[in-house]
Amino acid sequence: MGKVLYPAILLAAVAVLVLPLFRSPDHRSQTGPGTDRDLAEEYGLPGKAVLIEFGTIGCELSEEGLTAMIRLQAEKRIPDLSYMRVELVADQGESDEYYSKKTPGFPVRHDPEMKMAGAFDATIVPSFVLVDRFGNVRYRGGQPLEEHLMTWVDALNAEKTDPGSDVPLFGARELDIPGLLATTELPVFGGNTRKRLEEYMGRNGLLVTFVDTLCPLAAQIIGELPDHVSILAEQGIAVVLVNVNNSEEAVRDYFGDSELSTPILYDVSSGTHSKWDIFGVPKFFLISSDRRLIYGGVTLWQEMAKAAEQGLGLAAGSLELPHAGTEYG
Repeated sequence: MGKVLYPAILLAAVAVLVLPLFRSPDHRSQTGPGTDRDLAEEYGLPGKAVLIEFGTIGCELSEEGLTAMIRLQAEKRIPDLSYMRVELVADQGESDEYYSKKTPGFPVRHDPEMKMAGAFDATIVPSFVLVDRFGNVRYRGGQPLEEHLMTWVDALNAEKTDPGSDVPLFGARELDIPGLLATTELPVFGGNTRKRLEEYMGRNGLLVTFVDTLCPLAAQIIGELPDHVSILAEQGIAVVLVNVNNSEEAVRDYFGDSELSTPILYDVSSGTHSKWDIFGVPKFFLISSDRRLIYGGVTLWQEMAKAAEQGLGLAAGSLELPHAGTEYG
């Protein structure tokens, strides 16, 4: 998983995927101004394509991303691209000293309260955001390949009019939900069997919840899960937990004393979170019984419930879930 940041907390793991984050439909209204253009103006973006790295001192992948941007800037590899680094955690004095030695040649903003990171949905370290000259976010995810950046900036330069804030993100791909359900076959915790995700499908749908053993936000969702399982089951929605990218020993130690009635599958490799385009955990994937993705994104219980009622044809208010969940992950 990535370093998941929220006020005053910095985890010890780092992001490893070059994949876009999922966004809830009205997430921007919860965390920042109303439009991407507003964000660009508020945070002083240069009015041309800019690549922003949200990182922090002490994170190896943040360091690699900063080094790459400094090189691209110095070599003028992509002449029409500007750069910005946003430091999320370091003490202001430590930050000033660090970046004075790095001499990046582009602006560095200090964002310890995560205001800019939250506004741009960049709460995993490191996260990269590409903004076009109109102020629209065009990519969000891990460190992009140089050749991809060149192609994307060329495409941005060819745009003569503002495409709007709903333009598809670069690097995004549509998930093959039926294929993923059929081919994601993993060990079942507490037994000697392996099962495919499709075997857990409920009458109306399946809520796949991706977690790991390190993230306290994942722990929060795991802790809230028992209060929701029976409510979801009444509406024909089954629930399965999928733990990703931890060793079998870590999974055994973490879930060994658990009284969860929810099935737990686990993958000790990065294969599952790569196939499912998971940039961080926790994440929800609500899938209908006919294999449509109803909700994919942050673990906000009410947003998922609202999508379930609309997408599965349930009665309004039939999923009254007691917890809020978290918008980070």
